[in-house]
Amino acid sequence: MKKGVVFCPEGLGVRFLSFFIYRLGQALASMLGRRRSYWLADRVADLRFAFSCRNRGIVERNLSAVLHADGREKESGSCREIFRQFSRNVSDFLLIDRLDGDFIRSHVKVQGKEHLETALARGKGALLVSGHVGGWELGAGIVSRLGYDVSVLALPHATPEVTAYFNRRRSAAGVHTVSTQFGLRRCLELLKENKLVAILGDKDFTGGQGVWVDFFGRKAEFPKGPAALALKSGAAFVPVFSLRDNEDGYVFSIEPPIAAPVTGEIEREILYLTARFAHILEKVIASHPFQWTLFLPMWPTGALDSAGASGRRSYEPLRSDSGV
Repeated sequence: MKKGVVFCPEGLGVRFLSFFIYRLGQALASMLGRRRSYWLADRVADLRFAFSCRNRGIVERNLSAVLHADGREKESGSCREIFRQFSRNVSDFLLIDRLDGDFIRSHVKVQGKEHLETALARGKGALLVSGHVGGWELGAGIVSRLGYDVSVLALPHATPEVTAYFNRRRSAAGVHTVSTQFGLRRCLELLKENKLVAILGDKDFTGGQGVWVDFFGRKAEFPKGPAALALKSGAAFVPVFSLRDNEDGYVFSIEPPIAAPVTGEIEREILYLTARFAHILEKVIASHPFQWTLFLPMWPTGALDSAGASGRRSYEPLRSDSGV
């Protein structure tokens, strides 16, 4: 092997490795049950935290920006909890077939369901927009178990085997999957049928085609797709979040729909909707910083160093004051 060349083994073995890991995790979680699988998930997260220097650095920088903007720098400490939260989210997703009415009644507090009913009463469907905070995959399953027809617009994974596995997991909770590769037409069809489409709206994967909005006192690039889809279809733009409120439970929060003022300038309306969503997401993350499990840089290099204390702000935590 030539000096300086990194050997990256390829082939069927590597392609199926991640698929095998998920299947093994599902088998172990099913055998151990939810509580004990959390213990195993925490141990896996601790290993990832210890050895994944790149991801640890990204999470630390993202978290530092949140705590600095909120005047809570002393809470930074270790970001290990974020790795554990993500690992527990994966564990819950592996057991998503156990998400039924009994689980929702005993473990999930739903607030703001009336906002979803109001949105659907318009007859043009609703776009459920969330972020990489809390259990977003479980959130789609909760919506399905509440009796709604919901589809998730999802990026394909690195291998078709893992993509198919994730699609089957969602199907086990009654959630349909629409691939981003050819999803626009299908999403428009679903919304026209007054159905729900769920999408993550906090990270642009199009390579510089997003919109820049204020986020924790700094400019961050958000995808324009959710806002553009809502405006094109006429569907309601509804922020939703599935957040842990204790060791076992979730609060599934449905926010009031966001409506853009009609200006006749589509780009201005897209910017308005995206900025409003970013503001709502900011409040959620500020209240639950260790549930923000984004393993990608949120701000460009240097943005965190150039921002000052003027970006500080504080928020009241979400209240879980209603249930199913």
